[in-house]
Amino acid sequence: MLTVYLNGREVLSTIRIENLKNPDDDKNLIFNLGISIVNIKKTDVKSLYIKIKDPFHFIFESINFMSNIKSEDLPSSLSILKPFSVLTSGCQSWSKGFEYLLTENQTNIRLRKDLLRFIKSDYEPKIVKKGKFVSSFFMHFIERFPSEKAITVISTNHIYPTTFIYDKKENSLYIDPGLRKEQIDDGFIINWIYFCFENSSSELQENLKFLFSDHLKRNLSMLEKFEIFDKSTEHIYGWESWYNYYTNVNEKVVIENLEKLSSFFNKKTVFQIDDGWEKVVGQWEQDIEKFPTPLEKLSDTISKSLSVPGIWIAPLALLKDSKIYHEKKEWILRNYYGKPVVCGNVPLWGGDFYTFDLSIQDVRDFIVEQIDLLIEKYRFSYIKLDFLYCGLIDGKFTNTGHGGAYYYNLFMEELV
Repeated sequence: MLTVYLNGREVLSTIRIENLKNPDDDKNLIFNLGISIVNIKKTDVKSLYIKIKDPFHFIFESINFMSNIKSEDLPSSLSILKPFSVLTSGCQSWSKGFEYLLTENQTNIRLRKDLLRFIKSDYEPKIVKKGKFVSSFFMHFIERFPSEKAITVISTNHIYPTTFIYDKKENSLYIDPGLRKEQIDDGFIINWIYFCFENSSSELQENLKFLFSDHLKRNLSMLEKFEIFDKSTEHIYGWESWYNYYTNVNEKVVIENLEKLSSFFNKKTVFQIDDGWEKVVGQWEQDIEKFPTPLEKLSDTISKSLSVPGIWIAPLALLKDSKIYHEKKEWILRNYYGKPVVCGNVPLWGGDFYTFDLSIQDVRDFIVEQIDLLIEKYRFSYIKLDFLYCGLIDGKFTNTGHGGAYYYNLFMEELV
């Protein structure tokens, strides 16, 4: 049984199961779940989730009933799954992804709330309760006995971060489509949830390739537009300063490493200066005590050594010591008590750091301008964008009608 809950109450919905025919695969292994919410007035979403009771029976019976595929044509993977383990995913690269036996409990990392933001999205529970599994973007259920097969439930939405929660005691799958603070109306459709069936890891790869082929083509076309590497490049090599020098990097260190690298390595390389070149995080001006040579001349020196000049920036993070924090106080993301939202704590930076209110157009324009300066004025071809998770942190936005995920995506589209 499938039920939709909006702002704490059950609402009417209709569902549709559609088989996606992969032209490279005749096994009919991908199904789209479409949900239409009906009989509601225009509503601000405080919470919205989908509950599927006994999900493995529901999926199997719904496909048999609604997909117009004859039962004799169904592959062996399309049968009621008896999960042995579950693979979970975190919300970003610092998050924990792990495969758990269904008899186990998902473990928590115990940190202060502000530090949990390093690994946990504001769109998911900070603490996983006993008997539940939480995963961002997808959840992969695996059967080992009596046969090897799996079901992957996955979101293809690139704006709203979807969270999956499996409650093994209830035998229920909860899907949070990431729509908090959005406005929805009668007939609103959630159509970005897919069920993929696999007998092997290679089938999983094929399913993902099919689902995300358009995204991959778009990203590749963007890379080709910038022409950093020609098409004959087989491998991209790189050097960066962070793990050897952290924030103690300086111009002398950069030149010494560039000369050493150039003396024995003749392949095209990304040579990237990491955190430490700037006056202060959020104030993206050159620290002339550590880097006395103008940045554009330094990037030219890197280019002449046949390397691609790269530089680090955390465009959505700022410290209280930065000029912009004091000059544009109205640009700082605040909580509902009017206090700046703490995004995390980095001792090398001196402590807590904060972020911008991305609902403000002037804010987004300012950040894009800072990155454009690194490219146009200082001639860096490779930009490492760090701490981008700050753009998904919740707060009291100046402009309402959307949540943080929408404004973050708006910023990324404007940036690219």
